[in-house]
Amino acid sequence: MNIIKHPLFIEKCWSFPLAKHKEYKEGIKQILLVEKNKIKHRHTTEAKKKCNVFAWRSDWNSHKNYPIIKQIGADIGNHMVDILKEEKVKFDINYNFLNLAASWINNYKKGNYAVPHNHFIYGYSAVYFTNIPENSSEFIFYNPIGVNLESELDENKPTLQLNVPEGSAIVFRGYLQHEVSENQSDKERTTVAFNYELASNKGRDEITL
Repeated sequence: MNIIKHPLFIEKCWSFPLAKHKEYKEGIKQILLVEKNKIKHRHTTEAKKKCNVFAWRSDWNSHKNYPIIKQIGADIGNHMVDILKEEKVKFDINYNFLNLAASWINNYKKGNYAVPHNHFIYGYSAVYFTNIPENSSEFIFYNPIGVNLESELDENKPTLQLNVPEGSAIVFRGYLQHEVSENQSDKERTTVAFNYELASNKGRDEITL
C-alpha cells in the first residue's frame, strides 16, 4: 500500500537566551522585594483581579510601570522581528509593526500553578524564565488539533512540556492553550509574560518595537 503523508500546517514555538539575563533577573528581584514590603514602601502593582494564574501576579501593564520590564519586552521583541522575517511574514514598515500590548510578573511559591488558558486576542505571546529552581514546575502546551492518542509522535500527543534553561525566553502563538504545573520546590519560581500584536500605524503608541 502506497501511503503518502502530507503535513498541512505546523505549529511552532521558538526559544532563545537573553544576553542581559543577570541584569534582568536582578531588576525583577528588586521589584519583588518592594512588593513583599509594600506596606513599608507604600507601593504595589499587584493585580487586583483573579485570573488563570494561581500565584502572585503584577498587573497587565507592568511594562508601563517598570522600565526594566519594558526593556526585556523590547529585547524579546527584537528577537521576534527576526523570527517573523525567517517565517517570511510580510512587514510593511509604514503599516505593520510589533506592539507590546501587555506584560506581567508571575511569582510562584510552593504549590502555586496556572490552569490551562490562552491569550487568544493577541498574535504572539512570550515568557521569560527569570528564576527557575530545579524540580519546580513544568510549562505545558496543549495540542491545538485536540487529538488524544497514545502515540510516540509528538504531533499526536495531547500535551507537550517545554522546559528551557533559566534566562531564556519562549515565543508562541497567543491562541495556544498552555498551563504551568504546581511548583514542587520550596524556592520561588519567577517568570515574566508578554503579549504582542501586529498592529497598524493607527494604533501606534510609545511601546512600538
